[in-house]
Amino acid sequence: MTGAVYGAAPRVLVIGGSGPIGLAISGAAATHSTPVISVSRSSRRRLDVADPDSLRSVMREVSPSAIIYLVRGDPSKAAARSTEDLRHVVEIAALAGIERFVLASSAAVYGDRHSEPRRESDPLEGTSEYAREKIRAEAVMTEVGEAHGMSTASLRVFNVFGPGCRGSLINALIDGPPPRLALTSRFVRDYVHVSDVARAFLRAVGDVTATGPMNIGSGRGIANTDLAAVSPGAYLPGDDAVSSYSLADPTR
Repeated sequence: MTGAVYGAAPRVLVIGGSGPIGLAISGAAATHSTPVISVSRSSRRRLDVADPDSLRSVMREVSPSAIIYLVRGDPSKAAARSTEDLRHVVEIAALAGIERFVLASSAAVYGDRHSEPRRESDPLEGTSEYAREKIRAEAVMTEVGEAHGMSTASLRVFNVFGPGCRGSLINALIDGPPPRLALTSRFVRDYVHVSDVARAFLRAVGDVTATGPMNIGSGRGIANTDLAAVSPGAYLPGDDAVSSYSLADPTR
């Protein structure tokens, strides 16, 4: 571990790079003069994180100095299995001499029952299975990284929208089909464009001194009533009794 910003752009292996964030990272890499190699179970260069031999082979072939891990839990596997897959990836990366490991985490780890922006030091109160999986993943990556002296960071991404983000409410309001929108000011989200998320990951891999969790959001709360005001006719009325709040403090 160098303990400093890389003198030159690191060679980055993006694992799970076939989704919208991975594609945006590959697209932004040229602008950042960062060599990026993307692998996934469906890409031209295939990788299954559950196959240690495949992992070692790819790492020998690519010789990365940093890894971005974008793999979501496989619904066909138990959550514990996905966490163990991550543990093996981090261990193999550390033993291969890779200096930096950046994990895609989520704002879901905070839960949504707050009224103030979340800081990285705030309690992790997410209760969904997805939130619990991300909380476990952060802990495992940190534990293994510290044991091997590898620099690690987890980027807690808030509500991402943009090209390829088919699950985004913003995308649905623009492209359809019309989503159900709870017409209330008590449903607040922090929306961040996928290109900004990609740039955040590329900056994160380049600085091995920036460790631990980091929020990736705009810091601007957008209520559903705001969306309704600029999207007339683009939605179906939903339950206006819902209350949910998720906003980043992006200071770090």
